[in-house]
Amino acid sequence: MHDIPRHNRVPAPRHIMVLMVLLTAIFNLSARASDAPNEGGWVQSMGVKAPISVRLVVAENEPLIPGLQAKSVKVIVRNDTEDQVIAIRGARWWEGGIASMNWHGPMQGATSEWQGAQNEPDGSGIIIDIEGMINKEQAQTQPSQQGISYNRTAASMTSLAFESGVLLPGEQIAIPLAFTPQRYPNNTVQIGYITVGDADTDWRSEVLLPGEAPRYDGDILVPPDDKMIESRQGRSSIGLLRSTMTLGEDGAIQSSANFEVPISMAKEYDLDLTGGLTREEAAGRVGATIEEMNHMGYYLPTMKTWFFIGADENTRTLRWEDDKWVFDFALHMPPFAPELFGRGQEKTSLLLNPDVFGHMVDVNTPSEDRYYDPGLTELDADQLWAVLKYGGAKKAVELDAVVISPNGIAKQWVLTLAVRVDASGRWEHPTPNATQPTTAPAE
Repeated sequence: MHDIPRHNRVPAPRHIMVLMVLLTAIFNLSARASDAPNEGGWVQSMGVKAPISVRLVVAENEPLIPGLQAKSVKVIVRNDTEDQVIAIRGARWWEGGIASMNWHGPMQGATSEWQGAQNEPDGSGIIIDIEGMINKEQAQTQPSQQGISYNRTAASMTSLAFESGVLLPGEQIAIPLAFTPQRYPNNTVQIGYITVGDADTDWRSEVLLPGEAPRYDGDILVPPDDKMIESRQGRSSIGLLRSTMTLGEDGAIQSSANFEVPISMAKEYDLDLTGGLTREEAAGRVGATIEEMNHMGYYLPTMKTWFFIGADENTRTLRWEDDKWVFDFALHMPPFAPELFGRGQEKTSLLLNPDVFGHMVDVNTPSEDRYYDPGLTELDADQLWAVLKYGGAKKAVELDAVVISPNGIAKQWVLTLAVRVDASGRWEHPTPNATQPTTAPAE
């Protein structure tokens, strides 16, 4: 058995309001389609025809291996219509799996409405005037033109809801969507979206887009003209839809489409990447069934462990310990939970019940100062394994993956272990307390 390579990962951020919003902005910036290729390989939706098509892009230096997460994967989404705008609302591998979020909502900064040379506040209490008079020449020649000024440096949240993935007809967007290959030769990706405009409605009257090169402090969003559309060069951008820019209004009914995307699995690869075993070999050692997706299989290099999770959420593990493979049963967890293991600098963030695990690790609990902090605890690989093993021995303890929104704006996936929370991440059980047990709770 060779030493198993450890991969560097970006450090996990503190889950505070500002950083969550900034991370959302960074994610959506990275999802712009400037690097979207124009080659073939586009896949149409399954069943009912959708106005979009997709294709997969994988870095050449990251082979697709069953059971090993591929971090560089991007799903390219293209608007195939000639008279509609598409706004992306989500993307995920497999129905029920981990989805990308925060495509629609307020952003860090402030907005103000203007018409010609006259600025008017929109309720945010802040009037932004870029270049003194918001393009004086344009104000003189087009005194009736309306738009929105967006200042991203303001210490507030916008009073309008932005769309972070606006696709004009023919445009593309590249969505980073890491996943662990399970099926082949095809894998299913699901894209959520809304549409604006049709053959009888000019979409240009319904959309506001950045009207000049993005500035470090913000943008001016206006109805697009031909020059603006041409300057986008087929790339997506942030934007405002008149039907969805008011907070609390989602506008058009959201649609979703599934795509069976062909993937090129590595025919040969270094088995050290998966602990010296293929997924099928590891499954055979624990009695898991891969055929017809009865079990999802994941190898976590930092933990030197294979996880096999059935549809009933029963988990089997195969871990390299003391120069041998050790088989065990672990606690219940959703089939996609290991996708969230080791996301930040080889650490895993989760909400832990201090009454159950406080004697093992230093458990964080919720706090409320200027914002609500649900109390995520970061565990390294060994700590996570110890917690999962102890939780499995407790039988009644289950691990779950849920979506919360502590600030009511950005959403995030979190793992919970013996903790139940509401949609805002506030603990419903147990009641948080400042004390943690230093010895194991009585059986």
